[in-house]
Amino acid sequence: MTTEKLPWFVLERSELLAKLLLTDRADVRILSKQERDDGVDFVVGISGRTGLATPMFVARVRGTTSSDPQECVRAIAALLPDNVPLAVWPTCLFVIDVRDNRAFYAWLAEPTVETGRPRLASVPTPVFQPLDAAALDHIIDRVTAWHTALRQMLQPA
Repeated sequence: MTTEKLPWFVLERSELLAKLLLTDRADVRILSKQERDDGVDFVVGISGRTGLATPMFVARVRGTTSSDPQECVRAIAALLPDNVPLAVWPTCLFVIDVRDNRAFYAWLAEPTVETGRPRLASVPTPVFQPLDAAALDHIIDRVTAWHTALRQMLQPA
């Protein structure tokens, strides 16, 4: 499947809107970014700390100019199962509709804690939900719980 290149303003605007959403919380920092032809990937730190103990996750940001929910799937077709590298950090996908300033998210590598053990579940078919302050709170809570469980599991006995 060929993907057509989005206009520069879609990429730039989706990146800026994602940054605005993420950094609206005082405890969230963008630690690094990797620009791509189809969007940007952020490494997001939680709790305002930097260093090895910083809980973090990856936010893959893609822009669209349509409010059609199916456009989310088309916008990320190249990121789905066969093309997603094995994730080692919780990974969210943010799809930003730059015409209406609407944002959606789905997990690509979903963090869970099962019987005290951290687990990353690969999500073959992303389920998009509205991305707002409450959703970001939920994402941060899940990532923080995963990192806490990981830290406890790695503690020497």
